[in-house]
Amino acid sequence: MEGFSTLEIAMFVALTICSIGIGYYVTSIIAQADKISDLSAREILDATPVMIWSERGNHVSWSNASFQKLCATSKRDIRFRDFILDMNMKGDEKTKIARLPAQKDQPEMIFELSRRELEGLIVYSATAATRLTAAEEERQRFIQILSETFAHLPVGIAVFDKNRDLSLFNPALVEFLECASSWLAKSPSLRSFLDHLHDVGLLPEPRDYKSWREQIIDMEESATSGTYHEDWYLPNSRVLRVTGRPHPKGSVVFLFEDITRAVSIERDYRVELERYHAVFDSLDAGAALFDQTGRLTFVNHAFDALWGSNFLESLENPDIADLTVFWQSKSQPDPIFGEIRDFQRQNGERVNWSGKIQLKTGQGLFVGITPLPDNSIFVEFSPVTSDLNLLEPQKESA
Repeated sequence: MEGFSTLEIAMFVALTICSIGIGYYVTSIIAQADKISDLSAREILDATPVMIWSERGNHVSWSNASFQKLCATSKRDIRFRDFILDMNMKGDEKTKIARLPAQKDQPEMIFELSRRELEGLIVYSATAATRLTAAEEERQRFIQILSETFAHLPVGIAVFDKNRDLSLFNPALVEFLECASSWLAKSPSLRSFLDHLHDVGLLPEPRDYKSWREQIIDMEESATSGTYHEDWYLPNSRVLRVTGRPHPKGSVVFLFEDITRAVSIERDYRVELERYHAVFDSLDAGAALFDQTGRLTFVNHAFDALWGSNFLESLENPDIADLTVFWQSKSQPDPIFGEIRDFQRQNGERVNWSGKIQLKTGQGLFVGITPLPDNSIFVEFSPVTSDLNLLEPQKESA
Protein backbone atom coordinates (compact mmCIF):
# COMPACT_ATOMS: atom_id res chain seq x y z
CA MET A 1 0.00 0.00 0.00
CA GLU A 2 2.66 2.43 -1.09
CA GLY A 3 1.77 6.09 -1.18
CA PHE A 4 0.18 6.19 2.27
CA SER A 5 1.95 7.33 5.42
CA THR A 6 2.39 5.03 8.38
CA LEU A 7 -0.05 7.17 10.38
CA GLU A 8 -2.69 6.93 7.61
CA ILE A 9 -2.27 3.16 7.54
CA ALA A 10 -2.64 2.98 11.33
CA MET A 11 -5.79 5.11 11.26
CA PHE A 12 -7.30 2.94 8.53
CA VAL A 13 -6.57 -0.21 10.53
CA ALA A 14 -8.17 1.35 13.64
CA LEU A 15 -11.28 2.43 11.74
CA THR A 16 -11.57 -0.96 10.04
CA ILE A 17 -11.23 -2.89 13.26
CA CYS A 18 -13.72 -0.61 14.99
CA SER A 19 -16.26 -1.11 12.20
CA ILE A 20 -16.24 -4.88 12.69
CA GLY A 21 -16.51 -4.70 16.46
CA ILE A 22 -13.03 -5.56 17.76
CA GLY A 23 -12.67 -2.55 19.98
CA TYR A 24 -9.79 -3.83 22.06
CA TYR A 25 -7.44 -3.59 19.08
CA VAL A 26 -8.37 0.07 18.69
CA THR A 27 -7.52 0.58 22.35
CA SER A 28 -4.20 -1.20 21.81
CA ILE A 29 -3.31 0.99 18.84
CA ILE A 30 -4.16 4.17 20.75
CA ALA A 31 -2.20 3.01 23.79
CA GLN A 32 0.91 2.42 21.65
CA ALA A 33 0.54 5.51 19.49
CA ASP A 34 4.01 6.71 20.46
CA LYS A 35 5.53 3.55 18.95
CA ILE A 36 3.65 3.68 15.62
CA SER A 37 6.18 6.02 14.06
CA ASP A 38 8.88 3.41 14.66
CA LEU A 39 6.91 0.67 12.80
CA SER A 40 6.46 0.20 9.08
CA ALA A 41 3.02 -0.01 7.47
CA ARG A 42 3.61 -3.70 6.74
CA GLU A 43 4.38 -4.49 10.37
CA ILE A 44 1.26 -2.70 11.57
CA LEU A 45 -1.07 -4.42 9.09
CA ASP A 46 0.48 -7.85 9.55
CA ALA A 47 -0.01 -7.59 13.32
CA THR A 48 -3.80 -7.35 13.09
CA PRO A 49 -5.95 -10.53 13.02
CA VAL A 50 -8.24 -8.81 10.55
CA MET A 51 -7.79 -9.96 6.94
CA ILE A 52 -7.05 -6.91 4.78
CA TRP A 53 -6.37 -6.75 1.05
CA SER A 54 -6.67 -4.33 -1.83
CA GLU A 55 -7.72 -4.95 -5.42
CA ARG A 56 -7.26 -3.26 -8.79
CA GLY A 57 -9.10 -4.63 -11.77
CA ASN A 58 -10.24 -7.80 -9.92
CA HIS A 59 -6.65 -8.61 -8.98
CA VAL A 60 -5.23 -8.55 -5.49
CA SER A 61 -2.59 -5.81 -5.43
CA TRP A 62 -1.72 -6.10 -1.76
CA SER A 63 -2.65 -8.19 1.29
CA ASN A 64 -1.62 -8.57 4.89
CA ALA A 65 -0.43 -11.72 6.67
CA SER A 66 -3.91 -12.73 7.91
CA PHE A 67 -5.33 -12.69 4.35
CA GLN A 68 -2.31 -14.57 3.00
CA LYS A 69 -2.85 -17.23 5.68
CA LEU A 70 -6.49 -17.60 4.55
CA CYS A 71 -5.34 -18.12 0.93
CA ALA A 72 -2.76 -20.67 2.04
CA THR A 73 -5.30 -22.57 4.14
CA SER A 74 -7.82 -22.55 1.29
CA LYS A 75 -5.13 -23.50 -1.26
CA ARG A 76 -6.33 -20.87 -3.74
CA ASP A 77 -6.00 -17.22 -4.61
CA ILE A 78 -8.99 -15.48 -3.09
CA ARG A 79 -10.52 -12.29 -4.43
CA PHE A 80 -13.59 -10.27 -3.51
CA ARG A 81 -15.63 -11.84 -6.29
CA ASP A 82 -15.12 -15.30 -4.71
CA PHE A 83 -17.32 -14.25 -1.77
CA ILE A 84 -21.09 -14.65 -1.89
CA LEU A 85 -22.94 -11.74 -0.31
CA ASP A 86 -26.59 -11.48 0.62
CA MET A 87 -26.60 -7.93 -0.77
CA ASN A 88 -24.29 -6.09 -3.15
CA MET A 89 -21.70 -3.72 -1.71
CA LYS A 90 -21.43 -0.24 -3.21
CA GLY A 91 -19.04 2.50 -2.21
CA ASP A 92 -17.90 2.55 1.42
CA GLU A 93 -19.95 -0.16 3.12
CA LYS A 94 -20.03 -1.24 6.72
CA THR A 95 -20.08 -4.87 7.71
CA LYS A 96 -22.01 -7.40 5.64
CA ILE A 97 -22.13 -11.16 5.94
CA ALA A 98 -20.16 -12.88 3.17
CA ARG A 99 -19.72 -16.60 2.51
CA LEU A 100 -16.72 -18.29 0.96
CA PRO A 101 -18.06 -21.45 -0.75
CA ALA A 102 -16.79 -24.85 0.34
CA GLN A 103 -14.05 -26.63 -1.60
CA LYS A 104 -13.22 -30.32 -1.74
CA ASP A 105 -11.35 -30.39 1.58
CA GLN A 106 -12.45 -27.01 2.93
CA PRO A 107 -15.85 -26.31 4.52
CA GLU A 108 -17.80 -23.15 3.86
CA MET A 109 -16.45 -20.14 5.73
CA ILE A 110 -18.45 -17.10 6.78
CA PHE A 111 -17.04 -13.61 7.29
CA GLU A 112 -18.07 -10.12 8.24
CA LEU A 113 -16.84 -8.10 5.27
CA SER A 114 -16.42 -4.35 4.80
CA ARG A 115 -15.27 -2.21 1.84
CA ARG A 116 -13.51 1.15 1.64
CA GLU A 117 -12.13 3.26 -1.20
CA LEU A 118 -8.84 5.06 -0.68
CA GLU A 119 -7.74 7.29 -3.60
CA GLY A 120 -9.06 4.90 -6.23
CA LEU A 121 -7.82 1.80 -4.45
CA ILE A 122 -10.51 -0.60 -3.15
CA VAL A 123 -9.56 -2.00 0.24
CA TYR A 124 -11.44 -4.91 1.83
CA SER A 125 -11.33 -6.17 5.40
CA ALA A 126 -12.84 -9.36 6.77
CA THR A 127 -13.08 -11.19 10.06
CA ALA A 128 -14.28 -14.76 10.63
CA ALA A 129 -17.96 -15.01 11.59
CA THR A 130 -18.67 -18.72 11.10
CA ARG A 131 -19.38 -19.37 14.78
CA LEU A 132 -21.44 -16.21 15.12
CA THR A 133 -23.53 -17.06 12.08
CA ALA A 134 -23.94 -20.67 13.21
CA ALA A 135 -25.15 -19.45 16.60
CA GLU A 136 -27.64 -17.11 14.92
CA GLU A 137 -28.89 -19.87 12.64
CA GLU A 138 -29.27 -22.18 15.64
CA ARG A 139 -31.21 -19.47 17.45
CA GLN A 140 -33.52 -19.01 14.47
CA ARG A 141 -33.99 -22.78 14.19
CA PHE A 142 -34.82 -22.99 17.88
CA ILE A 143 -37.35 -20.15 17.54
CA GLN A 144 -38.92 -21.97 14.59
CA ILE A 145 -39.20 -25.19 16.62
CA LEU A 146 -40.78 -23.28 19.49
CA SER A 147 -43.18 -21.56 17.13
CA GLU A 148 -44.24 -24.88 15.59
CA THR A 149 -44.71 -26.36 19.06
CA PHE A 150 -46.66 -23.33 20.30
CA ALA A 151 -48.88 -23.50 17.23
CA HIS A 152 -50.45 -26.73 18.51
CA LEU A 153 -50.93 -25.66 22.13
CA PRO A 154 -54.45 -24.79 23.31
CA VAL A 155 -53.01 -22.05 25.55
CA GLY A 156 -52.43 -18.55 24.15
CA ILE A 157 -48.79 -17.47 24.46
CA ALA A 158 -47.41 -13.93 24.21
CA VAL A 159 -43.67 -13.37 24.74
CA PHE A 160 -42.46 -9.80 25.26
CA ASP A 161 -38.74 -9.05 25.01
CA LYS A 162 -36.72 -6.94 27.46
CA ASN A 163 -37.99 -3.79 25.74
CA ARG A 164 -41.56 -5.05 26.29
CA ASP A 165 -42.24 -5.51 22.58
CA LEU A 166 -44.15 -8.61 21.45
CA SER A 167 -41.58 -11.00 19.99
CA LEU A 168 -43.50 -14.27 19.78
CA PHE A 169 -47.13 -15.40 19.80
CA ASN A 170 -49.11 -18.47 18.73
CA PRO A 171 -52.42 -19.03 16.88
CA ALA A 172 -54.29 -19.74 20.13
CA LEU A 173 -53.58 -16.17 21.25
CA VAL A 174 -55.15 -14.83 18.05
CA GLU A 175 -58.24 -16.99 18.67
CA PHE A 176 -58.62 -16.19 22.38
CA LEU A 177 -58.10 -12.45 22.11
CA GLU A 178 -59.76 -12.02 18.72
CA CYS A 179 -56.78 -9.96 17.52
CA ALA A 180 -55.66 -9.75 13.90
CA SER A 181 -52.45 -11.72 13.45
CA SER A 182 -51.20 -8.95 11.15
CA TRP A 183 -51.44 -6.48 14.04
CA LEU A 184 -49.64 -8.83 16.44
CA ALA A 185 -46.93 -9.40 13.81
CA LYS A 186 -46.06 -5.69 14.05
CA SER A 187 -44.61 -6.39 17.53
CA PRO A 188 -46.72 -3.97 19.59
CA SER A 189 -45.46 -2.95 22.99
CA LEU A 190 -46.99 -4.49 26.12
CA ARG A 191 -48.80 -1.23 26.85
CA SER A 192 -50.21 -1.05 23.31
CA PHE A 193 -51.16 -4.71 23.51
CA LEU A 194 -53.12 -4.26 26.73
CA ASP A 195 -54.64 -0.97 25.57
CA HIS A 196 -55.90 -2.74 22.44
CA LEU A 197 -57.45 -5.53 24.51
CA HIS A 198 -59.12 -2.93 26.70
CA ASP A 199 -60.47 -1.02 23.70
CA VAL A 200 -62.10 -4.12 22.19
CA GLY A 201 -63.60 -5.24 25.52
CA LEU A 202 -61.29 -8.16 26.21
CA LEU A 203 -60.13 -7.01 29.62
CA PRO A 204 -62.00 -6.70 32.93
CA GLU A 205 -63.53 -3.21 33.07
CA PRO A 206 -61.65 -0.94 35.54
CA ARG A 207 -63.30 1.79 37.58
CA ASP A 208 -61.54 4.57 35.65
CA TYR A 209 -58.64 5.22 33.29
CA LYS A 210 -56.20 6.01 36.10
CA SER A 211 -56.85 2.70 37.84
CA TRP A 212 -56.52 0.99 34.44
CA ARG A 213 -53.02 2.42 33.91
CA GLU A 214 -52.08 1.39 37.44
CA GLN A 215 -53.39 -2.09 36.70
CA ILE A 216 -51.10 -2.32 33.67
CA ILE A 217 -48.07 -1.23 35.71
CA ASP A 218 -48.90 -3.73 38.46
CA MET A 219 -49.41 -6.46 35.88
CA GLU A 220 -46.00 -5.83 34.30
CA GLU A 221 -44.19 -5.67 37.64
CA SER A 222 -45.84 -8.77 39.06
CA ALA A 223 -45.21 -10.71 35.84
CA THR A 224 -41.53 -9.76 36.02
CA SER A 225 -41.36 -11.18 39.55
CA GLY A 226 -43.38 -14.25 38.50
CA THR A 227 -46.38 -13.56 40.72
CA TYR A 228 -49.04 -12.46 38.23
CA HIS A 229 -51.95 -14.90 38.21
CA GLU A 230 -55.50 -13.72 37.65
CA ASP A 231 -58.81 -14.82 36.16
CA TRP A 232 -60.28 -12.27 33.78
CA TYR A 233 -64.09 -12.24 33.74
CA LEU A 234 -64.83 -10.58 30.42
CA PRO A 235 -67.97 -8.66 29.41
CA ASN A 236 -68.76 -11.38 26.84
CA SER A 237 -69.08 -13.95 29.69
CA ARG A 238 -65.80 -15.62 28.82
CA VAL A 239 -63.23 -16.28 31.53
CA LEU A 240 -59.51 -16.22 30.80
CA ARG A 241 -56.86 -17.37 33.25
CA VAL A 242 -53.82 -15.15 32.71
CA THR A 243 -50.41 -16.02 34.12
CA GLY A 244 -47.27 -13.88 33.86
CA ARG A 245 -43.82 -15.42 34.07
CA PRO A 246 -40.33 -13.86 33.84
CA HIS A 247 -37.92 -15.27 31.26
CA PRO A 248 -34.15 -14.91 30.86
CA LYS A 249 -32.61 -11.55 29.90
CA GLY A 250 -35.58 -9.50 31.00
CA SER A 251 -38.28 -10.91 28.75
CA VAL A 252 -41.78 -11.72 30.03
CA VAL A 253 -44.27 -14.34 28.86
CA PHE A 254 -48.02 -14.26 29.38
CA LEU A 255 -50.15 -17.40 29.16
CA PHE A 256 -53.85 -17.07 28.31
CA GLU A 257 -56.07 -20.07 29.06
CA ASP A 258 -59.79 -20.14 28.31
CA ILE A 259 -61.38 -21.61 31.45
CA THR A 260 -64.95 -20.58 30.64
CA ARG A 261 -66.20 -24.17 30.49
CA ALA A 262 -64.37 -25.19 33.66
CA VAL A 263 -65.77 -22.19 35.55
CA SER A 264 -69.27 -22.96 34.26
CA ILE A 265 -69.00 -26.59 35.37
CA GLU A 266 -67.69 -25.54 38.77
CA ARG A 267 -70.48 -22.99 39.14
CA ASP A 268 -73.11 -25.58 38.23
CA TYR A 269 -71.54 -28.03 40.66
CA ARG A 270 -71.69 -25.49 43.47
CA VAL A 271 -75.33 -24.71 42.70
CA GLU A 272 -76.12 -28.43 42.71
CA LEU A 273 -74.20 -28.91 45.95
CA GLU A 274 -76.05 -26.05 47.60
CA ARG A 275 -79.31 -27.59 46.45
CA TYR A 276 -78.40 -30.94 48.04
CA HIS A 277 -77.37 -29.15 51.22
CA ALA A 278 -80.71 -27.37 51.31
CA VAL A 279 -82.52 -30.69 50.91
CA PHE A 280 -80.42 -32.29 53.67
CA ASP A 281 -81.09 -29.37 55.98
CA SER A 282 -84.81 -29.62 55.41
CA LEU A 283 -84.84 -33.15 56.88
CA ASP A 284 -86.12 -33.56 60.43
CA ALA A 285 -83.82 -36.55 60.90
CA GLY A 286 -80.15 -36.06 61.72
CA ALA A 287 -78.25 -36.93 58.52
CA ALA A 288 -74.57 -37.68 57.84
CA LEU A 289 -72.85 -38.49 54.54
CA PHE A 290 -69.60 -40.45 54.35
CA ASP A 291 -67.45 -40.75 51.22
CA GLN A 292 -66.01 -43.96 49.77
CA THR A 293 -63.13 -43.91 52.26
CA GLY A 294 -65.46 -43.48 55.24
CA ARG A 295 -64.68 -39.78 55.80
CA LEU A 296 -67.49 -37.48 56.92
CA THR A 297 -68.35 -35.06 54.10
CA PHE A 298 -71.60 -33.47 55.27
CA VAL A 299 -74.06 -33.28 58.18
CA ASN A 300 -77.22 -31.22 58.60
CA HIS A 301 -78.32 -28.98 61.45
CA ALA A 302 -80.57 -31.70 62.89
CA PHE A 303 -77.53 -34.00 63.24
CA ASP A 304 -75.52 -31.43 65.22
CA ALA A 305 -78.55 -30.62 67.36
CA LEU A 306 -79.18 -34.31 68.10
CA TRP A 307 -75.60 -35.22 69.00
CA GLY A 308 -74.46 -31.89 70.48
CA SER A 309 -71.69 -31.55 67.89
CA ASN A 310 -70.54 -28.76 65.59
CA PHE A 311 -69.44 -30.63 62.47
CA LEU A 312 -71.52 -28.42 60.15
CA GLU A 313 -69.47 -25.31 60.98
CA SER A 314 -66.08 -26.85 61.73
CA LEU A 315 -63.49 -28.06 59.22
CA GLU A 316 -63.23 -31.48 60.85
CA ASN A 317 -64.00 -34.53 58.75
CA PRO A 318 -63.56 -37.56 61.05
CA ASP A 319 -63.92 -41.05 59.65
CA ILE A 320 -66.86 -43.34 60.37
CA ALA A 321 -64.88 -45.34 62.92
CA ASP A 322 -64.27 -42.23 65.05
CA LEU A 323 -67.91 -41.17 64.79
CA THR A 324 -69.29 -44.57 65.81
CA VAL A 325 -67.11 -44.33 68.94
CA PHE A 326 -68.54 -40.83 69.52
CA TRP A 327 -72.12 -42.08 69.06
CA GLN A 328 -71.47 -45.07 71.30
CA SER A 329 -70.17 -42.78 74.09
CA LYS A 330 -73.58 -41.09 74.16
CA SER A 331 -75.66 -44.29 73.83
CA GLN A 332 -76.44 -47.46 75.70
CA PRO A 333 -74.17 -50.37 74.69
CA ASP A 334 -75.28 -51.76 71.31
CA PRO A 335 -73.63 -53.95 68.65
CA ILE A 336 -75.05 -51.76 65.87
CA PHE A 337 -72.07 -49.41 66.02
CA GLY A 338 -69.64 -52.19 65.22
CA GLU A 339 -71.95 -53.34 62.44
CA ILE A 340 -71.86 -49.84 60.91
CA ARG A 341 -68.04 -49.95 60.91
CA ASP A 342 -68.07 -53.40 59.30
CA PHE A 343 -70.59 -52.25 56.73
CA GLN A 344 -68.35 -49.39 55.63
CA ARG A 345 -65.45 -51.82 55.08
CA GLN A 346 -67.64 -54.33 53.25
CA ASN A 347 -66.83 -55.03 49.59
CA GLY A 348 -69.28 -56.06 46.93
CA GLU A 349 -73.00 -55.42 46.78
CA ARG A 350 -74.54 -53.76 49.83
CA VAL A 351 -78.21 -53.19 50.77
CA ASN A 352 -80.11 -50.77 52.97
CA TRP A 353 -80.58 -51.75 56.60
CA SER A 354 -81.88 -50.18 59.79
CA GLY A 355 -82.01 -50.61 63.54
CA LYS A 356 -82.70 -48.83 66.83
CA ILE A 357 -80.50 -47.46 69.57
CA GLN A 358 -81.14 -45.82 72.93
CA LEU A 359 -79.30 -42.73 74.08
CA LYS A 360 -78.11 -42.45 77.70
CA THR A 361 -80.81 -39.85 78.15
CA GLY A 362 -83.36 -42.60 77.52
CA GLN A 363 -84.41 -41.32 74.09
CA GLY A 364 -84.79 -43.94 71.37
CA LEU A 365 -83.53 -43.41 67.83
CA PHE A 366 -84.20 -45.16 64.56
CA VAL A 367 -80.98 -45.64 62.58
CA GLY A 368 -81.04 -46.01 58.78
CA ILE A 369 -77.94 -46.89 56.74
CA THR A 370 -78.13 -46.50 52.98
CA PRO A 371 -75.29 -47.34 50.52
CA LEU A 372 -75.17 -44.94 47.53
CA PRO A 373 -74.15 -45.75 43.93
CA ASP A 374 -70.71 -44.12 44.31
CA ASN A 375 -69.97 -46.34 47.38
CA SER A 376 -70.56 -43.52 49.84
CA ILE A 377 -72.84 -44.13 52.86
CA PHE A 378 -75.83 -42.14 54.08
CA VAL A 379 -76.69 -42.48 57.78
CA GLU A 380 -79.78 -40.91 59.39
CA PHE A 381 -81.09 -40.78 62.96
CA SER A 382 -84.74 -40.04 63.73
CA PRO A 383 -86.38 -39.98 67.19
CA VAL A 384 -88.72 -42.78 68.31
CA THR A 385 -91.91 -41.04 69.35
CA SER A 386 -93.77 -43.97 70.99
CA ASP A 387 -92.77 -45.99 74.07
CA LEU A 388 -89.35 -47.46 73.49
CA ASN A 389 -90.00 -51.01 72.41
CA LEU A 390 -86.79 -51.62 70.50
CA LEU A 391 -86.99 -53.95 67.56
CA GLU A 392 -84.18 -56.12 66.28
CA PRO A 393 -82.22 -54.51 63.45
CA GLN A 394 -83.81 -55.26 60.09
CA LYS A 395 -82.19 -55.88 56.75
CA GLU A 396 -84.01 -54.34 53.82
CA SER A 397 -83.80 -55.13 50.17
CA ALA A 398 -82.05 -52.66 47.89
